[in-house]
Amino acid sequence: MNILGFVFSLLLLLTYSFAASWDLQMGSSRVRSSYLGNQRASRDLINQQVSTLYKELPYKPTEKDPNQPKKEIKPPSKPKVKPIPANGACARINLWPLIQEGRSEHPRLYQLVCQLLDTFYGDLLTGSSSQFLDRFLKSAKVCLKDPDPLEVEKVFLAQEADRLIYYRMLKGVKGEYPSIVDYIKIDPNWAEKLCLSHADPKLCEILFGPQVGQRLYKLLHKPKPPVLSPALIDQICSEVHAIAPDLVSLYDLLLFGKPTHGKTIKMSLEASDVASQVSVKAQVCFPTNY
Repeated sequence: MNILGFVFSLLLLLTYSFAASWDLQMGSSRVRSSYLGNQRASRDLINQQVSTLYKELPYKPTEKDPNQPKKEIKPPSKPKVKPIPANGACARINLWPLIQEGRSEHPRLYQLVCQLLDTFYGDLLTGSSSQFLDRFLKSAKVCLKDPDPLEVEKVFLAQEADRLIYYRMLKGVKGEYPSIVDYIKIDPNWAEKLCLSHADPKLCEILFGPQVGQRLYKLLHKPKPPVLSPALIDQICSEVHAIAPDLVSLYDLLLFGKPTHGKTIKMSLEASDVASQVSVKAQVCFPTNY
């Protein structure tokens, strides 16, 4: 019996050792796969950054040599569909007034943020968007160091359930919902108005509804776009027979006229590795003078 017990003990010890070794091996494999995927995605991100910078470099067209043989004319290829640019930093909704002065002083801004939460993250929220926003603003005020801007990623929510939801909002899921970093900011310079010229179509639809938002986005991204004005928005609403709610109060949040800040120098780039399903996203700043 002693020998039998010894054999069983030895087998049990070997089983535990094998299981521990197997878990260690699998964990090491997952870490290695995530590391390699992160490296591949990071390289792709750097390539995107270099390509974007290269496209913005000024150049002079070379003079044609009359003795150079003419190139064969190739048949026209199918036009490439340009990707929709990300929502610009100047087009993000600034939550600073709500944090400092509250919803009673800025009801239209509060309503706009709730609408954004419902549109993008309604399936993630366990309660109403207003309840989540109230808790978020309260937590953000604790993290705030006046008068410095607060990075959206550094807001630490008081409740653990809210932290899990907010983590998913920050991360975003490609094809399902975007990262909230692209649509909100917390900046003390809240006198700056929201720039529709660099807003993406999703934000335009949240502001004015699908019909007016899409029409306005297309107009503002023509080669020679019209100057944004309340009259232009009213005209579009009339043409599509749509009534956008609270237009007058919404106009107080928007930047009208031709934007003077030029192109957005801070861009969001994202790269993914198909094999490991690792996604890397970064805010990239480009110099304004090339």
